[in-house]
Amino acid sequence: MLQLVLGRSGTGKTEWVYRTLCGLAEAGRTGLILLVPEQFSFESERILLERLGPRLSGTVRVFSFTRLAEQVFRETGGVAGRRMDDATRALLMSRALELTADHLQLYRRPAGDPETVQTVLAMTAELKQCGISPRRLEETAEALPEASTLRRKAQELALILGAYEAVAAGATGGLQEAEQERKAAVQGESGPDAEGVEEKTAFIDPLDDLAALAERLPDSRIADGAMVFVDSFKGFTAQEMAVLRVLMRRAEQVAVTLCADSIEDTSGGFGLFSPVIRTASRLRDLAREDGVPVARIIQCKENCRAGSEPLRLAEAGCFMPKPEVYPEETQAVILASCADIYAECDFTARFIRRRLREEGGRARDFAVVARSLDEYRGVLDAAMEKQGIPLLLDERADILTEPLPALLLAALDAVTGGYRTEDLLRLMKTGLAGFSTHSTALLENYALMWRIDGRRWREEWTGNPNGLSVKADDLSDKRLAYLNLLRRRLIRPLEKLRSALLASKADGERFAEALYRYLVSVKVDTLTRLRVSKLEQTGEPALADRMDRLWDTVMEMLDRMAAVFRGIALPPSRFAGLFRLVLGLADLGSIPQSMDAVQAGQADRIRFSEPKTVFILGANEGVFPAYPSAQGLLTEEERRELIAQGLPLADSAEMRTAEEWYFAYAAVAAPSERLVVSYVRGNAAGESLAPSALVDTLRRIFPRCRVLTVTGEEAEDAESERDAYECAAFLWNRPLPRAQALREVFAAKPEYALRLQALDRAADRSPAAFQDTEAARRFFGDDLWLSASRVEQYHRCRFSYFCKYGLRAEPRRPADLDALAFGTLTHYVMETVLPGYVREGFGSIRKGRAFADAAQAVQDYARETMGGLEDKTSRVAALLDRLSRVAGALLWQVVRELRQSRFVPVDYELPVGLPDQEGGPAVPPVVLTLPDGAKVRVIGQIDRVDVYQAENGERYVRVVDYKTGSKEFRLSDVVEGINVQMLIYIFSLWQNGGERYGKVTPAGVLYLPAKLPIIQAARDADGETAEKEQIKALRMNGLLLDDPEIVRAMEHDAAGLFIPARLTGKGEVAKGASVASLEQFGKLKKKMESLLVKMAQTLRQGDIAALPLAGSTDACTWCDYRAVCGHEPDDPVRFLAARDADAVLKELDEESGTAPDALPDNGA
Repeated sequence: MLQLVLGRSGTGKTEWVYRTLCGLAEAGRTGLILLVPEQFSFESERILLERLGPRLSGTVRVFSFTRLAEQVFRETGGVAGRRMDDATRALLMSRALELTADHLQLYRRPAGDPETVQTVLAMTAELKQCGISPRRLEETAEALPEASTLRRKAQELALILGAYEAVAAGATGGLQEAEQERKAAVQGESGPDAEGVEEKTAFIDPLDDLAALAERLPDSRIADGAMVFVDSFKGFTAQEMAVLRVLMRRAEQVAVTLCADSIEDTSGGFGLFSPVIRTASRLRDLAREDGVPVARIIQCKENCRAGSEPLRLAEAGCFMPKPEVYPEETQAVILASCADIYAECDFTARFIRRRLREEGGRARDFAVVARSLDEYRGVLDAAMEKQGIPLLLDERADILTEPLPALLLAALDAVTGGYRTEDLLRLMKTGLAGFSTHSTALLENYALMWRIDGRRWREEWTGNPNGLSVKADDLSDKRLAYLNLLRRRLIRPLEKLRSALLASKADGERFAEALYRYLVSVKVDTLTRLRVSKLEQTGEPALADRMDRLWDTVMEMLDRMAAVFRGIALPPSRFAGLFRLVLGLADLGSIPQSMDAVQAGQADRIRFSEPKTVFILGANEGVFPAYPSAQGLLTEEERRELIAQGLPLADSAEMRTAEEWYFAYAAVAAPSERLVVSYVRGNAAGESLAPSALVDTLRRIFPRCRVLTVTGEEAEDAESERDAYECAAFLWNRPLPRAQALREVFAAKPEYALRLQALDRAADRSPAAFQDTEAARRFFGDDLWLSASRVEQYHRCRFSYFCKYGLRAEPRRPADLDALAFGTLTHYVMETVLPGYVREGFGSIRKGRAFADAAQAVQDYARETMGGLEDKTSRVAALLDRLSRVAGALLWQVVRELRQSRFVPVDYELPVGLPDQEGGPAVPPVVLTLPDGAKVRVIGQIDRVDVYQAENGERYVRVVDYKTGSKEFRLSDVVEGINVQMLIYIFSLWQNGGERYGKVTPAGVLYLPAKLPIIQAARDADGETAEKEQIKALRMNGLLLDDPEIVRAMEHDAAGLFIPARLTGKGEVAKGASVASLEQFGKLKKKMESLLVKMAQTLRQGDIAALPLAGSTDACTWCDYRAVCGHEPDDPVRFLAARDADAVLKELDEESGTAPDALPDNGA
């Protein structure tokens, strides 16, 4: 007998089932069966145990369809083979798509594409659930018009489904064997004779279980004379209907509860309960067809769940055209309009926290439902965590980003992709490959510097780890050896994996074995055991369990690969793609950490556990209820046509629309005390969103229901301390009473002192500074060692100085032949070639030789510093060729200048305050003593020192610097701490160069531009004119001693071709020359010392403000730390105005009476 029990949600249908079952059990009735959805089985057993006790509860057997199938198979004998899971199913489908690819037109897509495989599997699942075999599908296709697209689609789907069943049955060979078994599957025949054929692995698809159950159920006695109660189903698939049909024939009674208010559908099939009514009618029709009596329908009418009149009206009037109106205000139904999902989730979490605080109760009294949880993941759980609320989120755990799967996928990508650097770095950064963060960083930096990729990971590295701008030395050689050691440790296990995968006849079993051996070779198995043990010892059992399950899951996926592709050889890249596919389908799951937690789920999957309050999130138009969209491989029109041909496919779009409305209705009817419905006003793209029909319906029922407006800035709604602190930070600088109140609350908490100071600095955009000057002293040290480049960096921006020289945060740069590298190369050429020219005399040097010597020096540099050019790109070789020509032009310019000059080069790359080859400083540094006794030392290295001895015996010294940029010497920059390098060096030689050179007088500083000269001359200009134009294009700039003798000593005819000064016809220094008197040089020296002292004092006071220099120079333009400092275009700067040299010298004269704050100290 069929007994239908109908009623709206909350009217007691499930209660009727339990009450009836308990009455029968207590009366001694046996053969009682409760059939519920899979996710309800545990809860049903718990309720029966509570009501009947341990003894009687055993008389009621609780089954889901799956568990019923398992029981029947145990009684009647199961089917031999391995049961599929989602991963196995995907592998088999991928194989089927591959085997049928040549026969497909419309569905010919990459067989390893996860989306393709999943889409075809979804269609396959629907066909199986609807009881549609490949043969029936092919027969239907034959009945369609020959030229129609649908006919071709149906034929291809039949082909794919047949091939899928063939490979599942054990077709491990190629297309021919699969084709034979596919045809057998399509025609419903047995496969080829297996005698003498190697044993194959057959797989059982759980999607076929219910079809098998319907066949086997008559052979079982489980339903004979039983009383079966079917509860909590929204509807039934064709397979489930077939099982119920058998149960109705064999059981004494089958009672089915369904959520519908009547057996009659008065809405033309498109009402809220139309899908359920259709199910009820179908059950009644099947019973009558089989001669099964149909009892009078039991109608449950009274809402037993709603604890108030508003909730009863909400359930009764939901989506009704003329609902009953509740004219009063109510707190049982609440609507909330939220700015975005962040505000929505914060509002929900705060609401729950407040109710728990004010009313008591348990977290499990609350449920949160959304149509889709995808966009709420990471938002809802974070909001709940902020309020300290446990959350049971119905979600699937993706394992692709977990370290172990990420390691294996990166290893496969590396060996199949030719050792791409990005794959190898991904591998190392999993933390499982045996590489520390430091070792990984070393390899990453070197690979970036030298553009290592592909095969170069398998070759010995020869490039200098310091790049092209630093000469190789013993330390860099040791670093290079260590890097090669790390490289070999990384690559050797991968090479073994690669060889195993490339071996002939490498099938799925060998693939799985090769991956497992790789894991063992890098000791991942040992490391995993150690980590699990450590987590257990440190009180993290959940994380330990997760890591343990992750290992087991990956091993299971390898087993799937071995089983499905045993004896099937595929390219390694194909195996890698398949392995990625199955890992993406693996579900690690999550174990609830608390029984008392807020339940959150998706509307079509959630099973409410008697919640008192239900939150419906995302009640926006087209979202909840959702608009049904065309899904899968068939269009809506094609579905209708196939249904018209007799195929029992799933519901049409109209029926799915009704189903979407039903999901919303079920959520509205779920609470017993309070319903909260929220929607968002806008999304992340800035688009405005409208509320859905659900909100409109509730507004009609409750016209006086107040809609809460949630902005996300409601400080007064903060429920937890963490929540309140975030609100305080958000409102920190706003002139609002609640902002002031929050500031006062946290100001009274000592543990928040540092965080509040940080908020103040962020809100006020206070300059960066050490809060404790003593900490600054400890950080920078009592004595400061400064180089000229450090001094300039500091004066450009203190914060950038702190980043570079305090934190030592260096940007990663490729080993390119950039300006820095060219500068180093230029210095090398000059240092190696010029000494020989000095000894030989410049008069004998010709242009061709200068260019040839420069080219040879560049080749020597490439060999010594770059490890040769054999493994370098053609681009590097071309750049070196160009740079050798630039170096040749520069060398020839130096030869021309020194040939007519009385200044002679005496030192190259001269250390100041740094050890020379003998271990001591070539020239002692300038040392300044601060008032508190601390010392400042200025160190560095001078490109070239030239000396001139006058007839009166006085010695003059000049400093020459080779500059690859377009640096121009300006005194206005110097007095602000910019371009001070050369003056610091000349002052070091003036003060401390006596031991090396005797008493010397500064003759000047000169910048020599290192570039190919661009000359402006007439097309018919003679060689002498062109030569002069070249010399002028490379003219040096700087500052010289205001002395005609010095000018003539530097340039014989004093015409200003080589230097920035010339003499008039009267023998005087011409106006406009870049010169200064000796006295002014002395004042400049005092200015430099004053700048150094002030710099030292400021640093030791902790002032590291991001106040960059702007004006004639912009410190931010090429700054490596722009992303760190947070300096905005409208923030304060120090303005540097360009002024002429005379104005600067006049200022120095005016300042001459001011003594520096420190005394020069000649002791190093």
